Amino acid sequence: MGLPYTEKLLDIACAQRLPVSGTFELTSRCNLDCKMCYIHKRENDFAAVKAEKDTQWWLQLLRQACDAGMLTLLLTGGEPFLRPDFCEIYTACKKAGLLVSVNTNATLLTDEILNTLAKYLPLRVNVSLYGMSDETYFEQCGQTGVFTRVTENLRRMKQRGIPLRINYTVTSHNIDDAEALLAFSTELDIPVHAATYTFPAVRCAEFGTCNNERCEPETAALYQRRWERLANSAEWNQLQKEKALTALSQTTCEEDPSRCRGGLSSWWASWDGRLLACSMLSKLSVPLDGKLFSEAWEEVKLQAKQMILPRECRSCPKKPFCEACPAGCFAENGCFTEAPDYLCRKTTEYLQILSRE
Repeated sequence: MGLPYTEKLLDIACAQRLPVSGTFELTSRCNLDCKMCYIHKRENDFAAVKAEKDTQWWLQLLRQACDAGMLTLLLTGGEPFLRPDFCEIYTACKKAGLLVSVNTNATLLTDEILNTLAKYLPLRVNVSLYGMSDETYFEQCGQTGVFTRVTENLRRMKQRGIPLRINYTVTSHNIDDAEALLAFSTELDIPVHAATYTFPAVRCAEFGTCNNERCEPETAALYQRRWERLANSAEWNQLQKEKALTALSQTTCEEDPSRCRGGLSSWWASWDGRLLACSMLSKLSVPLDGKLFSEAWEEVKLQAKQMILPRECRSCPKKPFCEACPAGCFAENGCFTEAPDYLCRKTTEYLQILSRE
């Protein structure tokens, strides 16, 4: 959320284990087929539609979660705009007084959705922009004619005053579009969040689909630096290099046990009716059917006690540069006790690249 008072609020919520920050994963389906994603169920998958929770189920969860203390909510999928009841659910969340964000690929923005978002402004709409040409979209997402639609919809939302952020997952298919994407975001004055770490396909098997695609860690590190050099000032990059040299000169540091807020103040409700501390920890989940949200949250809090970083990660001088988290360790290794080799290699290579610049 980014504002000082909200950060303070979340710190208090974590200390008291209050479920203030939620996510509704409304669907397991998407109209795109992105190679790096774990979502590969198609939009017209009848079995997937039948398995999804209906409108009333989500509205009941909304009421119960608000009663338990929820203040912020992310609506996501799959692609949430596939749901014909998206506007009904979104409007109910806004009328409940929540700070609501939405994740979308922006290909299915209708006039109804646009008008609803403009009437009840979200905290932010996070739009995944996968490249800057139809060719890149075809390579990355398996569809043609998508790029123009997405950028037009970004402009439409911007014109209506809807707060936006571009999410850019950097891959081998779209790294060469980085400069053009940054220029586009500057033109529209939309901030960009770039991600170069892709979780392994821990949820693909759950979804009954193929594995997702990701770069070798050394390649991901190279892409991270390519983006950072474009997106940041010379002063920022120089300071980053100095920090990297310091980290490389150390073999250990004071132990830092800090981690994300999953299971402390944030949670994830899955499309099939489970409560999770984190979307990537689906093996640790609590069924919501037949129990109150508050009851399920108590169980998730107990599960979350397992979510600790490996000791070697907690005292690693490279930790400020590393994306390791309990969910990442579990996704990479199937446990919380081993450092994730992929992220160790990515971080080490990233620091080496910085040191050679």
